[in-house]
Amino acid sequence: MKTAILIALLFLCSCESPQILSNSFPQVLSNKNLPQVSITAIPKNIDEFAKLCEKHNNSQGAVAMTILAMWIYAEDQDFGQKAMSIIVSPTQQNPGQKGVNGIQIRNIDLQRLKDRVRNKRYILQSYFKGTTAPQYDVTLPFTITTYTTPRSEQGQGSLKIMTNCNGADNARPVTVHNYNGRWVTKEWSSLMLGVRK
Repeated sequence: MKTAILIALLFLCSCESPQILSNSFPQVLSNKNLPQVSITAIPKNIDEFAKLCEKHNNSQGAVAMTILAMWIYAEDQDFGQKAMSIIVSPTQQNPGQKGVNGIQIRNIDLQRLKDRVRNKRYILQSYFKGTTAPQYDVTLPFTITTYTTPRSEQGQGSLKIMTNCNGADNARPVTVHNYNGRWVTKEWSSLMLGVRK
């Protein structure tokens, strides 16, 4: 009886189509490196920053421009607030005078910048390729390295981009999306986390 059951099971398995069997196992997916973004000159005003955003109008460019805007903010709050209002998604903005054209990032985000980034430029410099603790000193060009993972797609055109950080054991996520043809940042709080000193 046991022999008959075993033969029947073997017969059924041999009849399974290769497609069904292949679908029984998840595909092995890997991370994908995105082209590096290199900043060869520091913008001197908001117009130059806006042009730099246009030059790097892609998912990894949005991440890099967010880091640069925060780097500017660390030493120049007025310029940095305006830069953030350009690169942050309109879905994360409110009317206000601390941005451009009467629009600024949300007050709660401005407060987080003030608490976590002001006078701490080294945090942002930890995202630039080749920097090391404790001060993460950097020279031009500033180069940012990013990659996507199999779970990067967040729906509704949003992407979670992983950003290499020299001051942490793991890369940090930044969510970006294409808003009317312009790549902007939706969620960037992980960029303000502390780094090794």
